[in-house]
Amino acid sequence: MADEDKAPERICDHCECSDPLEQAKCFASPCGVESDSRADLAAPKVKPLSWDEHNWIASTGFGYVRIEHKPAGWWNSLTKSYEPTMHAAKAAAQADYERRILKALE
Repeated sequence: MADEDKAPERICDHCECSDPLEQAKCFASPCGVESDSRADLAAPKVKPLSWDEHNWIASTGFGYVRIEHKPAGWWNSLTKSYEPTMHAAKAAAQADYERRILKALE
């Protein structure tokens, strides 16, 4: 049998399994990895908005979001809402941005 026809020494990337039966178990459910952390690995991550700190503008890929200080509070152009602080307005924009991106993936 040629070397390229041989089965790999191990299948699981999480341990050093060499027994074929153990490899099959690891392939189905990697050993030593909690199910929650496996889900984290599969979950997509959304990049945080990158703010121009001078103008409080960030590109979303589908337009721009701007945070502006108004008499009623901090205006968030993405959510079309007022927030009590600039940080709250940025957090609301990030949450809405992530919701939109993840909704498009589902």
